[in-house]
Amino acid sequence: MTQPPLTSTSTPETGAPTTPPSPAVRIITVGPSGLGVSLLIEMTARCATPPLGISADIEALDLASAQQAAARADLLLASPELVDALASVAPIVRPIRDPLDVADVTRQISLALGQRGAKA
Repeated sequence: MTQPPLTSTSTPETGAPTTPPSPAVRIITVGPSGLGVSLLIEMTARCATPPLGISADIEALDLASAQQAAARADLLLASPELVDALASVAPIVRPIRDPLDVADVTRQISLALGQRGAKA
C-alpha cells in the first residue's frame, strides 16, 4: 500500500491534513519603568496564549519604545497607569493589574481579540 503524498498541509507521520497556522498576533507588553514589569507581563502572556489557541509574537518594551512600535502591534498589554498614555498610539491597549496573574492576562488578551474582531 502506498502512502499519500505529503503536502505542506499534511503531517509527516500520517499524511493527514492539518489546519494551516493562523497568522501570529503581535503583542507588545509595557511596564511603568524600564523593562522589569514588561518582561513579567511578556512571560505571563506566553503562558496565556496557547489555551486561547493563538500564535503570538510577544515583545517586552519600555514606554518610549512601545510608543514608537505601537502601530505595528495588534495589541498592547500595559500597566494600568500607562493605558491613557498609549491609547492614542496603539490600536488596542488592555490594562494588566497583576503581571503574574495568568487568568487576568488571558482574559485581557481574549477581550482584546474580541475588540480586534469588531474593528475588522
